[in-house]
Amino acid sequence: MSLHKFSKANNDGRIRAVIFDLDDTLISEYEFVVSGYRFVSEKLAGRLDKTAPEIEDRLWELSKETYSRAFNRLFDSYGVSCSDEELKELISAYRNHPADTRFYPDVAMTLTGLKDRGILMGIISDGDPGRQRNKIRSAVAGIPDDLHKYPKNKGDDAGLHNSKVRIEPNGLHNLSSGMAEDDLHDKAGSASSLHKTSNKKTESESFAGGWFDEVILNDEFGGIEYRKPNPKGFREMARRLGVDPSEMIYIGDNPAKDFHISVELPVRTARIVRENGIYTNREYLDGIKETWRIDSLTDIHGIVDKNNVNS
Repeated sequence: MSLHKFSKANNDGRIRAVIFDLDDTLISEYEFVVSGYRFVSEKLAGRLDKTAPEIEDRLWELSKETYSRAFNRLFDSYGVSCSDEELKELISAYRNHPADTRFYPDVAMTLTGLKDRGILMGIISDGDPGRQRNKIRSAVAGIPDDLHKYPKNKGDDAGLHNSKVRIEPNGLHNLSSGMAEDDLHDKAGSASSLHKTSNKKTESESFAGGWFDEVILNDEFGGIEYRKPNPKGFREMARRLGVDPSEMIYIGDNPAKDFHISVELPVRTARIVRENGIYTNREYLDGIKETWRIDSLTDIHGIVDKNNVNS
C-alpha cells in the first residue's frame, strides 16, 4: 500500500532504483549463524574440554528460546568463568569468521535483469559494518564467473578482494552471538561508530564488486539510532543515486522495520519471505505493510516493467 502521493519529481510512477536489505533478503542470516556457531565451537573445544559438536549442540539448545547473550550463557551452562576480554574476542571471531556466504539462488538473475533494464541498485543494511562487508564480499565473490560482465566493464571488481575490513568490538561483552543482531548487540553500543564515513562511494563500489551502485551501512552514520526505520539511510541513498525517493523500491523481509519508511518518504516497498527467515513472524511496526509481497526476487522485474512501461 502507498501512503504518499508521488513527488513532483516522479508523477508517472516510474522506478529508477531498486534497493535491497541484506540479511534474509539477499543472503541467509541463518546460514551465517550456523557457520559462526561451528567456527566458535571449534575455537572453544580445548578451553571447555568438550568436542566442537558438543559445544555447537549446546549453543543451539541455548538459542531455542533466545539468542541473547548466547556465549555468556554457554560458559554459565558449563560452570566455567569467562572474562569480559575473552567474550569480546569470541564475538569478534564470530563476526569476522571466514564464512562462505552466498547469495540466494534468485539473486544473480535478479541483479543481471535489473542491470539490463538500466535500473540503479543499492543496499541499505543495519548491523556491524565490518561483519556486513564480509558477507557482501563473500557473496559477490560467489557469483558465477559468466555473470561478472558488469563489474568487469566497470573495472572495479579487483577491489573486491583488496578492500580491508576493520572490526572493532567496542564494549561488546554483554552481547549475544547475534542471530538477530539488530536486537542484541545494540545496547552496548555499536562498533560502527568507530568507522569513518568519508569516501563511502569508492569503498562501496570496491567491496560490492560493481554489482551495487551504492551500499549504505546505517551504523556508520553514528550509531544504532540510525538503523531502520530511521529514514536517514533512505534519504542518503536517494541523494547519492540522484533519484527521487518515489523512484525507489526497497525490498526487505522484516515487518518490524523494513516497510515503515513509507510513512516518512514516498518509497515503495516489497516484502520477500525466505525459508528459515529470522524475522518472518515479527509484527508490522505501526501496522505499516509493504506495497507488494513477492515470492522470488525475480518478481521485481515484472513490477519494474509494469511501472516503467510508459516511461
